[in-house]
Amino acid sequence: MKPNLKSVSILLATGLLAALLAWSVSAAGGTLSVSPPSALAPVGSVTIIDLDITGLSNVQGADVSLSFDETILQVVDADGVKSGVQISGGDCPNPDFEALNDADNGAGTIVYAVASTSGTCGSGTVASIQFFCATAGTSPVTITSSEIADNNGFLIPHSTADGQVTCFDAPFRIFLPLVRRD
Repeated sequence: MKPNLKSVSILLATGLLAALLAWSVSAAGGTLSVSPPSALAPVGSVTIIDLDITGLSNVQGADVSLSFDETILQVVDADGVKSGVQISGGDCPNPDFEALNDADNGAGTIVYAVASTSGTCGSGTVASIQFFCATAGTSPVTITSSEIADNNGFLIPHSTADGQVTCFDAPFRIFLPLVRRD
């Protein structure tokens, strides 16, 4: 049986695509991750989640979108002066220029875009998020999109790692007055 040109072309295209995918996965040496990957907090309290970069180099900008369950978590505003709800900038990249910093507690989304005008980094915290535990349950904290750029404006391949926050009902505590007898 003689192979036809169409079959050979499909086979070559499939092989080329597989090779490119393998190269792109191996090129992603660094990670953007939610840290800690799993957090516990009682209802009515605040817990802090960081977005951390590890294993990259020449990072000068980042554009990250996240989602969370707004029925369980609410972002605590990090900047009472600006209108809206913001998160806190980190140290990688240095947040000299914040293009976008918006947390939408109604939609359960966060968009944060930042660039450094004072140098590059390779590992550190992109941003910190203070979450208020509104009700009991487990909320995923998902990186829905991310772009990390180097000092020439080129995108840096990276992987992402999502996290979660579990809010639990704390048992009631009764504090009795201390009676001291001398």
